[in-house]
Amino acid sequence: IVNRGVKIADGTLDDLRRIAQLPTRIRLRLTDGEAAGIDQWAARSGGWRRVNGHLLEIDASQGDKIELLRRAAAPEAPVVDVDVVPPTLDELYAHFLGAEEKAQ
Repeated sequence: IVNRGVKIADGTLDDLRRIAQLPTRIRLRLTDGEAAGIDQWAARSGGWRRVNGHLLEIDASQGDKIELLRRAAAPEAPVVDVDVVPPTLDELYAHFLGAEEKAQ
């Protein structure tokens, strides 16, 4: 990643994600059914936001990802599908440019 002709970050996409340590978005598609049960499960699991009737998401740090996915896979969890969305190149670019401007 170059800013005003100066290299500010270098590496593969995975390298840049590791260096930036931006959160990974985890999205859970939930079973059709009782909204109250879904809300209760989300409240017990902590930090999830309801995006629509059948989708929850959370921004997970690298250290929290596995535990959050473990909870989502629990038998009582009303989950039918999981998407793990790592930071995009655009998000990484904005992160590194922002860090560079703060340093100046």
